[in-house]
Amino acid sequence: MRSPKLLALLVATGCAPDPGWIDDRFFVRVDDADLYVHAVGNGMSNRFVLFLHGGPGGGSGGYELSPAAPMLHENLVMVYLDQRGAGASEGRTPVEDLTLDLLTSDVSTVMEVIELKYMADRAGTPELWLMGHSWGGMLGPSVLFETDAQERLSGWIEVAGAHDIPKLHADSAQMLLAEAELQLEGNVDEDTREAWQEIQAVARRADPTPRDLDALLELNQAAADATDLIEEVDFQALDGGDLMGWLLGRSTSWATNAAAAPKVAYPLLEESLDRSWSERYRDLEIPTLLISGRYDFVVPPTLAQDVQLRIASERVESVVFDNSAHMPMFSEPTAYAQTVLDFVGSAP
Repeated sequence: MRSPKLLALLVATGCAPDPGWIDDRFFVRVDDADLYVHAVGNGMSNRFVLFLHGGPGGGSGGYELSPAAPMLHENLVMVYLDQRGAGASEGRTPVEDLTLDLLTSDVSTVMEVIELKYMADRAGTPELWLMGHSWGGMLGPSVLFETDAQERLSGWIEVAGAHDIPKLHADSAQMLLAEAELQLEGNVDEDTREAWQEIQAVARRADPTPRDLDALLELNQAAADATDLIEEVDFQALDGGDLMGWLLGRSTSWATNAAAAPKVAYPLLEESLDRSWSERYRDLEIPTLLISGRYDFVVPPTLAQDVQLRIASERVESVVFDNSAHMPMFSEPTAYAQTVLDFVGSAP
């Protein structure tokens, strides 16, 4: 039976359109917050992918504008959710009250709205997929293992998923040490040598598990610095025209939300310092795609490798992009989009 709250949301956001192109922006009301959602893409595909952005606190805007996005939109419907406190989502929740459980409940509600708004009366067999990048790879497993999501989803796509913070921290330090040693053995200029030596020093003093949030963030910054030094990674910039159109379409100030992002991130990351979903992947029974970047020092590929053989599903695929770091949708966008489309069965 449909809940009165969700029926009210459907009235507010309109009836599901006929099959065809979808480009809907709306808010989902959950207790004291309004969650911003942008659904865009080819409704004829009958495949909807709810996307959980990284951060936490970053918002989904950059992903909507990535070089991979047009190819995804042409072949399925991407549903971008700005998580509570992030992007264009609004509300009165104090940042200190933000928790993973709260965000998990939000995602479950948004799933129900998608089902009612787009899928309930649609001809054929519409599918709902869940996809998460980075922090979205921490939030996604919480949704999968702590709600009834697996019964409602066609599959899970994890991109550089931070599903195990202790392992992420330890493996990032080891990966940085190995890469720094390799780079320092080569013929590099003095500035590059100093940069790698600083990265090496940070990785050496990192504890096996993050002792506090500052330690996690220090290593994370070293990982980002290392990525900038890797020549094999070609990060494609956002299109200026698309960016302006996106900014004008927002209901709130992008600059204000960007400034608030760290405040949102801190309580969520601090709460998750010792959180690991790795063992729970044995309960994952839906088709699963794991995507990693070879040079991802932020979330090393070893996290995906570790859970790949644990997953109970009969269909598990793991792809490592050789010229990517943490953002393959920007560094190898065509191959990235094609991999996702092949997996969900919407390949052109």
